[in-house]
Amino acid sequence: MSSFALPGRRPLTVALSVAAAALFVLPLSASAQDKADQASKATERKPGSVTAGAADKAKEAAADLAKGPIDIAAAAEGTDAKVEAFVAEKEKLVEDKRQRMVGSLVQIIQNNPYYQGKASVLFRLAELEWESARYHYFLHRKKWEKEYEAFLDGTVKVQPPEPKPDYSQALSYYKQILQEFPQYDRLDEVMYYLGKGLVTASQAKQGASYFSRLIKQFPGSKYLPDSYFQVA
Repeated sequence: MSSFALPGRRPLTVALSVAAAALFVLPLSASAQDKADQASKATERKPGSVTAGAADKAKEAAADLAKGPIDIAAAAEGTDAKVEAFVAEKEKLVEDKRQRMVGSLVQIIQNNPYYQGKASVLFRLAELEWESARYHYFLHRKKWEKEYEAFLDGTVKVQPPEPKPDYSQALSYYKQILQEFPQYDRLDEVMYYLGKGLVTASQAKQGASYFSRLIKQFPGSKYLPDSYFQVA
């Protein structure tokens, strides 16, 4: 999972992980050691009370307890790495499928520029490209967090620039809808994401113009509250 670091501070998840790990690395108490010894001796005194396999397992368990503290932190770290790798693999599969869908939709429009459902196809393309931009943004941000950590530690002398999502491809589809289909039934959503994408791209003035249009043309839109907030 990605964590967001504030300038001049280490990512919060680093501190929490270290603190949580420390709670689990506990030494074996004298009482637990005595119980382990008793369990081992009991299996030796009463061979007929349990099967040979059960006795062996009891001895193994007693021996494990006698070894001392178990480093739960190291085990947890290994588990976290496996989970992270698994999630990354699944997200990559989703992105690959998303790009195949993009290719299929683009092909539809190229083969038939006057396709009756073109507005909906363009809208879906915009959605897919927006999601793809977010996926790549989080990949870049994860890399940036490691570089920023190295900068705070002094390993790296130059502060790495913080990444931003690039919604330019999605915005091009939203603009095309606005120009070619001014009566599209989801035009308020088109304007909202145009405004949001432009603000994210540090084009606040242009973004605000779309929020203002949304407020004026769609007073009943579910995007109205956030649009007012954006232009405040």
